[in-house]
Amino acid sequence: MTPYSQVASTLLRFTIGIFLVVLVSRPAAVGAAQTPSISTSFDAGSGRLKVIVGDRAFEPLRGAGPILLTESGPILPKGQTVSLLGTEERPDGTLVCHYQGTVGETSARFTLELTGSIGDGTVMEFRLRWHSPQRVWAGVSPGVAIGGGRRQPFFFNRVSESYGQASGGCTFHCAGVGVWLHADWDVPVSNLSTCNKQRTIKPAEINTNFPVDLTQDEIAAGNVPFPIAATSDYAPNTAGQRLPLDDTLILRVGHDLWDTVPTPPQASSPYRDELSRSAFLDIWGGHRASQLTHMIGLMGRIVRDRVRFHSILQNWQCGGFDTLQPLSLRMPDYPPNPHVGTVAELRELTETGKRFGRFGFRTNYVYAKPKSPVVVSGEARLSVNSDGSPRRFARFHDIIRLAHRQEAEISALFGANATFSDQLGSAGDCSLYTNYDAETGAPALRQTWAQIKGVCEFLRSAHNGPLSSETLCGDFLLGAWIDAGDYGMFGGNTRALAPDYKLRKLQHLTTFHGMALGYRFFFAPPYGGNDHHQRGDAMYREAGTPADDYRACEVLYGNGAYLYLTSGTRWQHILSEIVIMGRLQQQYALVPVHAIEYYQRDTEKWVDLEALAKSGVNVTPVRWIPQTTTTQIARVRYVNGLEVVVNRSPEPFNAACGNLRTTLPQSGWCAALPNGEFEAYSAWKPGTSERIDHLVDKAVGWEFTDPRDCPDLEVKHPTLKVDARTVVELLPGDRLRIDGEIIPGHLPAPPPLTAIDTDFHQGPQRWHAARDIVRLQQKSDAIALTLCGHDPYIIGPQLDVPGDAVRTLIVTMRTPQAGKAAIFWKTKAEPAFRPGAMKTFPVVAGDVFRTYRIDMHSHSAWKGQMITGLRFDPLAHESDTVVEIQSIRGE
Repeated sequence: MTPYSQVASTLLRFTIGIFLVVLVSRPAAVGAAQTPSISTSFDAGSGRLKVIVGDRAFEPLRGAGPILLTESGPILPKGQTVSLLGTEERPDGTLVCHYQGTVGETSARFTLELTGSIGDGTVMEFRLRWHSPQRVWAGVSPGVAIGGGRRQPFFFNRVSESYGQASGGCTFHCAGVGVWLHADWDVPVSNLSTCNKQRTIKPAEINTNFPVDLTQDEIAAGNVPFPIAATSDYAPNTAGQRLPLDDTLILRVGHDLWDTVPTPPQASSPYRDELSRSAFLDIWGGHRASQLTHMIGLMGRIVRDRVRFHSILQNWQCGGFDTLQPLSLRMPDYPPNPHVGTVAELRELTETGKRFGRFGFRTNYVYAKPKSPVVVSGEARLSVNSDGSPRRFARFHDIIRLAHRQEAEISALFGANATFSDQLGSAGDCSLYTNYDAETGAPALRQTWAQIKGVCEFLRSAHNGPLSSETLCGDFLLGAWIDAGDYGMFGGNTRALAPDYKLRKLQHLTTFHGMALGYRFFFAPPYGGNDHHQRGDAMYREAGTPADDYRACEVLYGNGAYLYLTSGTRWQHILSEIVIMGRLQQQYALVPVHAIEYYQRDTEKWVDLEALAKSGVNVTPVRWIPQTTTTQIARVRYVNGLEVVVNRSPEPFNAACGNLRTTLPQSGWCAALPNGEFEAYSAWKPGTSERIDHLVDKAVGWEFTDPRDCPDLEVKHPTLKVDARTVVELLPGDRLRIDGEIIPGHLPAPPPLTAIDTDFHQGPQRWHAARDIVRLQQKSDAIALTLCGHDPYIIGPQLDVPGDAVRTLIVTMRTPQAGKAAIFWKTKAEPAFRPGAMKTFPVVAGDVFRTYRIDMHSHSAWKGQMITGLRFDPLAHESDTVVEIQSIRGE
């Protein structure tokens, strides 16, 4: 047998179009069984690739090949007469096979190039490239795997992990032959438009709907095939043209799971070291710029430059959140939302943020609203489908031009040194964004990727700082093009989570933060028509097990400190996040893992994820099926000696972590270095069942304790000590004592109004545009709202009004368009606007003011409640009209 070290130079041996690859396993441990060798053979005449493991063989790609377009539709390879025209061997070892596929009177030629190589460890990698200059192909079928025995698919990629669904590249364990398989398309060198995942096929349907035909004996033996990759798809552009065929499939076969799962090939973020020391402040609605300047200043004083901040202002755009998409502002016609702050106030906020790290502003160049001024003018155009119908996204040909102008304005107005652009990191493989217009080039996904990367590179360079985005589920962008963002996990609170993919395959790329925007960790989409957004926000903000689980998972995944900062965020939460997580992340960010294991209560043993998977456990379950409990107690050991234990099970767990011994309640965790220089935990105080949060970081002389509800501690309030001296305390009423000075955590807000009686003759009266209102102007007798989108609304001032004191709301307004208007309200019991607290009413088109009386007292969510705020939606449909409102009163 060829020694492993010599395999690379003698990898391919050809005999009349047949080649053999031999992979020698790692030497077995003493007393362990020798891992069987893996070899492969390929018969050019039949196009069949076989993998031989020891004395067993299987075919991972039976029936693979180009799909021919005919007058009767696309025809799979099994429906074609495929003839071998010749073979050749290149000096680099690539086998080149020339074929012709024929269906009736239709025929076309294509070439298959096959290259094999040895990857790290016990894994073999093949590159199969199908190409043809003819534009008669609908894509390439990967065929199906046959003969590997019982198989289990596992989805180790960010789009699957974030959404809890079966998407993207899949890794299979084939129990019958004891190997792992992974196959996926190499998009940057392929012409495919998108990929279509094959659905599960019942045995009775195999011979009609699958790439292969099986005998009844094969089906009866349970030899049901399965595709190990999606089918590539070639969609036509608006002129009906497809690109020439050119797709490369990468097939990996190995004995070890984490050798077989590919590592993203791109470089790491140039800002990764800086981000490893930075907490992410994700600043959403509810704060004015002056309030944020005050809060960030306090945070900076608390952490004393031992933690830096990467701060992003999300909700600041002209007319309310994302109103101008694909723009955010354009001076002087479309300034920042005055409710958030003036240009001068935003500049002061930016300078404060820069004192303590980075500060940037959210943009969204990808989505385009049909009524946006730059779309109406033609400066930005919507991308289109193959049939010419419009999509929701801007053409990337226009985005760069728009971004150049807008980012220059943001830089000049505010002086940002970081940036954030939405939708770039949250669309998986980004095939959604492909434009099929024949004027702008070929509809290839690689072109979309190249355009997105170009936008990312420009945005980063525009502010000479890191680019962040949302969710981070596009593996191909992480690190090299997108530096930071929330590590989105939709519905993570109720899912079985395992951090292996992130810690083994993504850890080196950059520092990731958090576990998603607050509400998303507790509820998966959709968010329209329900109260998941509001309930999820409350679960994130409020003390208790849900919020504890968010942080426990943040620790489990080795992610950085993250604050989903909204108006209701408690200083107790802020303080412990920036202190405990801000210091903990500096122990594990970017550090490779040594081992990740899961405690099994039934056997009292720690096992790794690969062992669980091989035993039949679905370790990547979709979120809507029963979740495994085998990963609820996890232990992560890093190569620097740091040990982390997390308990997500309902029962307490006695954890040993470094020299630390403690009991972890549900969503409890601990982290420690073996030398005792660093310890952090959220666990029971020894000898009690009372939970506390604690940090000891001897490198900086810090000790932090949040006693939570534990009555027996000497420390009564969340307290930070530096070199045994108390420097920060959180006092009742969200007041902070910093170096002896008592400072309110929030600037005082205007007192709430005790009556609903707004006369807009005198101005907006503390009402403000919150979304899809491009202008709010004062007229002599009303405020005029210029709408720009499908969900325009204004929000009023804080109220303190008994619902029983107001039986009817009276709205006087005029609109040139008929439709429905809506009133939303929030209460002390439900402090967020939600669908369950809403009344709609029809509005009549006309040029005169009309008065509408809305019965409120009959609504159960109004009656008997203390009303704390109102939201008014003047027209609940896509519009760019002007609506005028004279008054909103209660009686």
